[in-house]
Amino acid sequence: MTDLVTEEELVRSIRGHLPQLLRSDPSLGDYVLSVGREHFPSKVETEDRFTRMLNELARDREAQSRKWEEQKEENRRRWEEQDRTWEAQDRKWEEQDRKWEQANQRFDKVDRGLEKLERSIGGLGARWGVQSERAFRE
Repeated sequence: MTDLVTEEELVRSIRGHLPQLLRSDPSLGDYVLSVGREHFPSKVETEDRFTRMLNELARDREAQSRKWEEQKEENRRRWEEQDRTWEAQDRKWEEQDRKWEQANQRFDKVDRGLEKLERSIGGLGARWGVQSERAFRE
């Protein structure tokens, strides 16, 4: 009867014997490495790729930092412009308040003049009433 070895058993056997085989036959190690190179990048290629990725991340971080600085400068410029707009508006309000104060002073002056006029007219009416009453009695 033939012994049929399953793939699973073969893999288990290779794993068990491979370290000893590599120590006893260095050419086997070279063969395993050459087969691995066909499927996997070398250490230098991996390090180069990693270095390129790190450099790209550093460039992206620098670009992002520049964008943030530009945005902060733009925000600062907008706030300064808004502050100038508010200051101009405040000056307009202050000028308007002065105009209202002047108008109120004029209204108060006119009001005092009207009160004085009312008293004068009232005094004339009182004298006219006394004189007309005297005229009717006579």
